Amino acid sequence: PVAFSTDSWATIAANTTSSVYEVGQEKEIQMDVDGDNTKETYHIKIVNMNPCTTEASETACGMVLQFKELLNITNDDDKKMNLTATSVGGWPASKMRAYLNDGTNSIYNKLKAEIGDIIIDTTVVSGHEKNVINNYTSTDKLYILSAKEVGFDINNDSAKTETRKLDYFGDGTTNEANILRKKYPLGSSYSSSWWLRSINNDSNKDFYCIDFSGVSCSGFANNTSGVSPAFRIGTN
Repeated sequence: PVAFSTDSWATIAANTTSSVYEVGQEKEIQMDVDGDNTKETYHIKIVNMNPCTTEASETACGMVLQFKELLNITNDDDKKMNLTATSVGGWPASKMRAYLNDGTNSIYNKLKAEIGDIIIDTTVVSGHEKNVINNYTSTDKLYILSAKEVGFDINNDSAKTETRKLDYFGDGTTNEANILRKKYPLGSSYSSSWWLRSINNDSNKDFYCIDFSGVSCSGFANNTSGVSPAFRIGTN
């Protein structure tokens, strides 16, 4: 390994614990998200390097990568967590999870075509909705981050103790943390809201999000918002 920006994806996948790679470094890729046969330029950012200790969710364990830009999604239905205002079944039952992971036109398959078959399975623990007792567990290639992972300590996130704050993000209170959480639609100069997989356990309609200023928000599952997937890589 020499540098995250120039090393091949195969080299990076074989050296995910290398001290050469640091949180905040980026690597450019080309990918056609909206299916118009024109590839867009994205930047993949290292948002975590430290291992987990006792956390059940692997979503903040070791090298975690995330899209710097929000995906160029032109179909508004694909910007919704669900087509109706429901959070029943949590992240595993969401339309967003299926859009990212399932089928030949999934974001996972498009990403795999660009970087190789190096995206590993991740155990994802997510919170539950109202009148449900247990958190949800799924195995995903791509996932979106939780409130805890970006630095929000939200009482109504039932899975917040199952994961940890990613190295890249602040503590949820400082201006610097808010700046780090701001994301931009591809090719735009203004920040936009983006979805988190955490849900409000006092409701059966809402998922949490980050608003344009970098602070926490929540909205009905059928609202449209930005999407910034995360994933882990390794040698399969």
